Amino acid sequence: MKRRLLLTGAIGCGKSTLIINALGGAIQNAGGFLTLRVMENGRLAGFDLCSVDGKTRERFLSFGPGGAVRDERPFTETAPALLRQAQAKKFALIDETGGFELLCSDFYEALTAFLFSGKPCVGVLKALPGAEELARRVPLPPGYLEAARELHELLAADPDTLLLETSGRYDQNAEGALRHWAEEYAL
Repeated sequence: MKRRLLLTGAIGCGKSTLIINALGGAIQNAGGFLTLRVMENGRLAGFDLCSVDGKTRERFLSFGPGGAVRDERPFTETAPALLRQAQAKKFALIDETGGFELLCSDFYEALTAFLFSGKPCVGVLKALPGAEELARRVPLPPGYLEAARELHELLAADPDTLLLETSGRYDQNAEGALRHWAEEYAL
C-alpha cells in the first residue's frame, strides 16, 4: 500500500466522513488537521481549520451578506505548525487541501516538505472541478487554479501517492482502500 492516500471527489460527498470512519480510534495517533464545515441557522457560515486533537480551531473562510471573506492566517501560521508537529506522530490526516491555502507560501512549503518526508498520511485533496467551483464562488488570485493543477500533477506523478477518486461515504472501493491503509500505517 502506498504511504500517501488522498481521496478526491465531489464537494460534500462524504470523503472526510469516509476517512474518519475508516480510521476509527486510530485517529488519536494522527497529527495534521481537519477542515470543518460550519453551519449556522441551517446555512453554511464558513469553514474552520481544526487540529486533529481538537485543541486548535480557526475560521479561514466565512460566508455572509457581503459574500465570502478569506482569512489566510490559519494557513500562514497554524497549518504549517500542525504539519511540522505531525512529524512526531504515527501518521497525518490532511483534510482537506487544494484550496486558496496553496497560494500561502509558508503553507505550501510545509505541505510539500511533509508530503515528501516519508511520513504516512491520509486525507482529502480538492478535486480540480471543486477547485474551479471554489474559484467561481470566492474571489481568488489568478494563480490559484494553476497552483491546484500543479499540486495534482506533482502528487499524481509520485510513486508513493495514491489519488483515489471516490463517490463518497458509500463507496466500498474507497472504504476498502482506507481500511487497508489504516491497518498498515495507522494502527
